[in-house]
Amino acid sequence: MQSNFLSGRSEDAFRIAELHEKMDELADLIGDSGTVQQYEAIATYFCTRSQMIQAAKFFAMSGDPQRAMNCYMADGTDAAMDAALDLAEKAPDRQLREQFLEYLNANMKDKTRDLKYLLRMFIIMQQFDEAAAMALKISDEFRMRGEYKPSHDLLFDIICQLRKHNVPVSSEMRQSLMLVHSYLLINRHKNDENKTICALLLKRLFKYVSKFPAHASNLLVMGVVYCSKVKMNKSAYDIAVKVLQPEYEGKVKPEVLKKIQTTVRRKDTSEVEEEKKPCTSCGVDLPISELYCGSCKSNLPYDSFTGMHMLRDDFCVC
Repeated sequence: MQSNFLSGRSEDAFRIAELHEKMDELADLIGDSGTVQQYEAIATYFCTRSQMIQAAKFFAMSGDPQRAMNCYMADGTDAAMDAALDLAEKAPDRQLREQFLEYLNANMKDKTRDLKYLLRMFIIMQQFDEAAAMALKISDEFRMRGEYKPSHDLLFDIICQLRKHNVPVSSEMRQSLMLVHSYLLINRHKNDENKTICALLLKRLFKYVSKFPAHASNLLVMGVVYCSKVKMNKSAYDIAVKVLQPEYEGKVKPEVLKKIQTTVRRKDTSEVEEEKKPCTSCGVDLPISELYCGSCKSNLPYDSFTGMHMLRDDFCVC
């Protein structure tokens, strides 16, 4: 096969490759220097054997993005969808893009899996408002059902995509990511020897507990427990009062409820002062869990590991 190809007898080389199922090797020999006819022949070979991703690759190389897209859609695997998005991004063919967008809408079965492709397609077509609105809506649905990881991943991905295209990210979207990220950090820090970070995260979420209906009572109970452990007694009292409201009746175990009631009866408004560190913008000292500076009216970046606001010295160039 190789000798036939190198001596210019490409048709003979193709027949040998087809007979002995060595088309991959022939394709490697041809590389990027093949003709349209050679790429079409290779693509057709793979297509007849239902190797759709390979077929799509060579249809694209032959200059036929439409047939390449058809092969990717026929395959339907994650690898095919990723490749189809790359093709849609490179091909300046709006009709091709709209066809793939229609395919994604019609075949969305698993929101967690398929939504990322649909959103990326919106970004490729520069429908940024639609992408942002859909991402926020679906991430809210995930969060309300207690599916925090997919909610977080969806928001993080769409924010990265928007920033990549220099599109402003709404404060609502930034706040949604911050809240669900804070929730996920609680599990990471709840077993720390020092319970302060966990207590501060729970205190933060206490203000937004209605956004976590699937685990609201658990969040509040944990808030009372962890704030008490680090002597944030006023915060523990405030959260305990919330637990005793009618909306949480029957949602807290009786033995736990008794301890909550005791916290309310023995009202203690003492509070360990929260550590303060400078604002990254103006340098004014702020509590480490505070993510907004009232002095310079700035939203502060937060550490992805602790959820606390960052310092100027925390930044580096990779």
